[in-house]
Amino acid sequence: MNYLNKDMNNIYNATYTIIFHNTSQYIDGINIILKNKLMILTQIDEILTIQVRGYLIPLISVLNLMGTNISPSSIGCKVLNKHRIGIDENTKPTEIQWDVIRTTNNYSTHEKISGSHKHCVALIDSGIDVNHNDLVDNIISVRNFVPNKNCQRFDGKEVVDPLFMKDYLDHGTQVAGQICANGEITSVTPNTGLRVYRVFGEEKAYNIWIIDAIIHAANDGVDVINLSLGSYLIDNYYKINDIDHNNKAEIEAFKRAIDYAYEKGCVIVGALGNDDINIDNQETLLENLQKNLDFSCITSNAKVYDFPSQLPNVIGVASANYFNKVAGYSNKSNKYLDILSYAGDSELLDKYGIKEWLSRKLILKDWILSTSSSTVYTYSTGNSLATGKVSGAIAAMNDYHNIDKNPFKSIKLFKYKSSKILNMEALI
Repeated sequence: MNYLNKDMNNIYNATYTIIFHNTSQYIDGINIILKNKLMILTQIDEILTIQVRGYLIPLISVLNLMGTNISPSSIGCKVLNKHRIGIDENTKPTEIQWDVIRTTNNYSTHEKISGSHKHCVALIDSGIDVNHNDLVDNIISVRNFVPNKNCQRFDGKEVVDPLFMKDYLDHGTQVAGQICANGEITSVTPNTGLRVYRVFGEEKAYNIWIIDAIIHAANDGVDVINLSLGSYLIDNYYKINDIDHNNKAEIEAFKRAIDYAYEKGCVIVGALGNDDINIDNQETLLENLQKNLDFSCITSNAKVYDFPSQLPNVIGVASANYFNKVAGYSNKSNKYLDILSYAGDSELLDKYGIKEWLSRKLILKDWILSTSSSTVYTYSTGNSLATGKVSGAIAAMNDYHNIDKNPFKSIKLFKYKSSKILNMEALI
């Protein structure tokens, strides 16, 4: 199977994810790779996974004999907000946060279950505005995983500034507002601590960066890992732009990373996709991928995953709209959707059109307010924002009930106390 573009420059600079099945194979494999002058870009010892760059084809048969899964590294992971528009209101922001008002019973739960820095959330996302007045007091630490500005440099220079947090996508800052905003606007848990792991540059992210960040967050001792992001990963061959791909190594690496984090005491919360697909139906999912998402020639017996929400030990989250329905844009599932959280929709926008929607301020019922790295505050919507609320709620629940690094107990209590739509009163 030809994994690579035929252009020679791309052949010699192809990037692969390799996962080994035991420690001795891992050590031997790394030695072979280094002797053959391939560059190791990422090394995750905890789950026996590496990302390498170079001409790997002569070594593939040797590595396979050692017991490996090898996949071209994919940069298909994307953030999961749906829309945004800058705020232009004279109203006091907390008076128009319908989503927070409902979830906190008009802010009454803030007095009892508002979170703390002892039980914190890991935000694995596009960075954050570290100086935002509504967030700065709750940011505990930051770490960057993105080299340079462009994740596809092939000049051998992998420079990573560990503190660089520029949020080019204005996504991490929005999600952070749902977890721990505490200022002009507020979140459902305004005192929750936040550790930020930047895995997106100006566009998408390598899945391996996300996997690496999950391991680091688990080692840092967070209570909850927030994954407001997603990829469609396929366990067999498919084509993008006539180039063969498979995601077997990344699928296994994701599974190991989630299991590792769970064993270290973390609750993992993941957003369902925003593509209005029933992910329980493989035929429908495959059809949508090939028709709308630039995948082609997918092997007939392939299985597609909406990662990370479909993984075991991940709480799958989707958005509820103002009318207490599942948002129209959200992926649907009877198996993997664990809870809804208010994050808006465009039901009224679709009904009345944008001019009337804005003039009548129907945006205040369709969309929600959050923090922004570009406009200070923004109206937005999407499963990403719903997921942030749930992550903050679980961390605050752990704080309230004094649950320390026991995800089994946290998840059991959360699911026992939760209604269909997130309600902070129910968690007390």
